[in-house]
Amino acid sequence: MRIIFCCLLLLLTKIGNAQLVNLSRTPPYRQVFVETDAFDSSYLTGLEKAYAQNLPDTLKLAIGNDLAYYWHTRNLDKAYSLANKVLAFATAAKNKIWVGRLQITLGAILLRQEKLDSAVEVLESAKTKLPKKDWPLLLTQLGYVYERRGHLSKAADYALEGLRLGDTLKDLKTQAMAYSDLSNLFWKQSKFDKGIEYGLHSVAIFKQQGI
Repeated sequence: MRIIFCCLLLLLTKIGNAQLVNLSRTPPYRQVFVETDAFDSSYLTGLEKAYAQNLPDTLKLAIGNDLAYYWHTRNLDKAYSLANKVLAFATAAKNKIWVGRLQITLGAILLRQEKLDSAVEVLESAKTKLPKKDWPLLLTQLGYVYERRGHLSKAADYALEGLRLGDTLKDLKTQAMAYSDLSNLFWKQSKFDKGIEYGLHSVAIFKQQGI
């Protein structure tokens, strides 16, 4: 019975991975936290296999960017290598938007590597390439850099800019993230009442989205 269960689990894992990318489906890529919540240990393995396939450039760049970003909480060296590899591909393809998006991912990795000056440089470069609708994660990462430096007022400026952008775009996720970041910054300044207020506001917006 145990052997049968293990074989069935392996089969289901293979099926799940195969379903990550299907060019005959709309959308062709089941992006985690957008099209699926199935972010288990097999997801990144499946994503690596998908990236190795012969895919349209834009789809390959989307998968490569996600692969580098989701590895950055697990293995920074691997994430850094992947981000640079996919960034080189985007540059060769002369895809300005994806160059900017991959620079945001690279900035997040450099931040976690404590290479703060390099993180700011690459994030500011990304800002020149991307439309405002692609700025929320960029502003969040810039805020994190200045928070790590201990410049909490500067970090709050970026969080407030993100909040204004979320209001303009009517993007609830961006608003919720901005309130969450501001809550954290108030906590670090020992402004606990304000921190609770902004934190609860963030939770309320996330709940509106079913998160």
